[in-house]
Amino acid sequence: MKPKAVQKTKLGANAKPVKPKVEAVAVPAPPAAAVKAIAKPPIAPPVAFTLKIAKPVPAVAKPAPAVAKPAPAPVVPVAPAPPKPLVTTVAARIDVGLGNELFIRGEGNGLSWEKGQLLECMDPTTWIWTTTQAKTAVVFKLLLNDQVWSLGNDLTVEPGQKVEVTPTF
Repeated sequence: MKPKAVQKTKLGANAKPVKPKVEAVAVPAPPAAAVKAIAKPPIAPPVAFTLKIAKPVPAVAKPAPAVAKPAPAPVVPVAPAPPKPLVTTVAARIDVGLGNELFIRGEGNGLSWEKGQLLECMDPTTWIWTTTQAKTAVVFKLLLNDQVWSLGNDLTVEPGQKVEVTPTF
């Protein structure tokens, strides 16, 4: 909507437009101190600018977040591992027949010439006797059913060694 002074009204042909009355409004003057502050703004010293062209910086991977490390375990002195025991083995390759067994007699590592120890049957033609207690050479002879001695001389095996024999009876 237009102000009244500007609005057009229908008047007769001889009518003169009416001028609106304008009233003056008095505005109080600001205090003198305010005028001084407004009148004299502070002047900043001139600033010199230097234009520098930055070189592109290569992208750097972000470091992984720090993970708290567990406290180190206390150091416990470890005794040296005992040496592996030497395995002394006697293997006999013979088919003693169904229902028969093979024994060993001798001296060294608990063997006796009076009573034999049973060999372990691995398959129909393989019998094994092992020990980890031999400290010196073992002298032995094989027996069928701990009664029939094998033919030939006594046999010997050194500690930690393996000997294969084919006895005959």
